[in-house]
Formats: sequence, structure tokens, C-alpha cells
Amino acid sequence: MLRGLLEFLFEDFQGRNLAVGRHLTVEHGKILHHLLLSLLVGKALLAPGFVVGVDDAYDAEYKNITVTIAVSGANNAALKCFRLKGDDAAKLAEGDTITVKGRIKNYFGELELVNGTITARTAGGNKPITQLTDPAKIVDAAYALVANKDLGYDVTLTGKVTAIKTAYDAGY
Repeated sequence: MLRGLLEFLFEDFQGRNLAVGRHLTVEHGKILHHLLLSLLVGKALLAPGFVVGVDDAYDAEYKNITVTIAVSGANNAALKCFRLKGDDAAKLAEGDTITVKGRIKNYFGELELVNGTITARTAGGNKPITQLTDPAKIVDAAYALVANKDLGYDVTLTGKVTAIKTAYDAGY
């Protein structure tokens, strides 16, 4: 379902396929991510993904954890899974592959999964970092990052400057 929605959204209003012959811009990615998830607001969702960040550690009192996953089949769009519960909640770690079930909610402009349950988990935490060299894969991995996270290594990308939005400031 997510893959079909994403493929549909890659076409602009003139029916051109935005992905053919060029990479999507950062702005396209943000728009597609928000639009894709906003179409699901209030609906039940079963989403597989890769844990890219543990936002709030497991709380033994409430038996829940908040993580961010890169959603498989949705261009690795990041989705915050708020207060997940389930048998494996205490064991979740960055690098795990999980499937979550819950509802998408728009919380003050941020889309998140709420009332979530972990339905499947494959441990994979603390995997060694695979340093990507393919520019397209580097950009995809960058879009999947959670706020305040980095790839864990330096990359080199070559491209064409298409715009300069802020003038040079010698003071910085």
C-alpha cells in the first residue's frame, strides 16, 4: 500500500514522473514524506521499518519506548513511533528491524504513530557502520536520518550548484 501511494505521489500534476532522469530534491522528499503520511492520518497502519533512533528509552513503569523508524517501502521515510508497547519493547535498539501497528496522528504538524504495538522484531543493534560510496544511496540514507543524527562518517558528494539562497558572510 505505501509503495503504491509513493509511486502515485512521484507524478506531478502534469503527469510527469519526477523520478525519471533526475533525483528528487530535498524539498520534493519533504513534501512527499509529509503528504504520504498525512494521507494515513487517523488510519490503522502496519509498517515494517528499521530503527534509526531511540527517542525515549524504555520506561519500565509504563512498559513503552519511543523510537524513530525508516519505513520500508516508503522511500525510508522517517516515522516517530510514540510509546510503543509489546513483548520486545524493552529490547529495542538502534539497528533493529521491526514491524509496528498503530494509528498515524498529526501532532502539531509532526506525523507520528500512536497507540503502537511491536508485532515483529529482528535484532540487529550495534551493527558495524557500512560506509556508503554510491551518491544516490548516500542521499537516500541522509533522508532517512532522525533529527540530530548523522551517518557516522564523512562523505564526498559532487554536484552542480543550482542556487545560493544566502549571501557569503566573511564574519563566519
